[in-house]
Amino acid sequence: MNEHVLKITREMLAGGLSGREQEEKEFMVIQELCGADDPKEIAQLLEVLGAAGTILAIPALLGQWKTGNDDTKMLTEVAIDLIKARARTRRSILPTEYFKASHWKPRWNGSINAFLSYAQVIADIYIKVGNDESEVNRIGEILAKEMEIDLLPYPTFADFKVCQTDWDFEKDYQSVLDKMAQEEVLIQMEDMGVSESIVSLLTGTLMDLQYDYLISRLKLKGNLKYYRFAFSMAESLNASDPS
Repeated sequence: MNEHVLKITREMLAGGLSGREQEEKEFMVIQELCGADDPKEIAQLLEVLGAAGTILAIPALLGQWKTGNDDTKMLTEVAIDLIKARARTRRSILPTEYFKASHWKPRWNGSINAFLSYAQVIADIYIKVGNDESEVNRIGEILAKEMEIDLLPYPTFADFKVCQTDWDFEKDYQSVLDKMAQEEVLIQMEDMGVSESIVSLLTGTLMDLQYDYLISRLKLKGNLKYYRFAFSMAESLNASDPS
């Protein structure tokens, strides 16, 4: 854990943060937790979120719970319970499902080949340079479990992928690039003063939280905002299969 994040953890434990400052610093702790793999660091981050985290941390915590060992699972449960207790004190109207992993599990509506492209896109964005097939298969295996993709009769995602002869990744990847181009237009419109509706903003926030669950589940290290964007763009592949 770098010194900047350590400083933030100390500030959060000291208390007194609120508003935008609380949100920004909590975001940095959540980002660190999503990619953390050292048990000692995970324990530190969980302590901070348990003491000073908000409901915005819950999806990432649930992703950590699904990924962790027995010790970190227990610490994660403590952090979630502490946040839940604070939410009750503030008379939160959140349903109990909000604090369950099943609430954040994504659903796959697209074709099986589109799922393969989805997993490959996420893996390529994470790997950045070169080709690490073991990492592609790790990410694909976890996504298949989370989205309840039936890989039978193949025992692993790697075996399943090799046997898909009609998979057109380049075509699917182009659709993701097209989605990115559309998003750039929307950003330009916002810069010109055309704002999003309240419903659109709320939907975007809820989707970001679901992505946090997946990013934490996949243990993706690095820029959380960028991964959220990548997942939102790859979502263009998750359309109902007309067949």
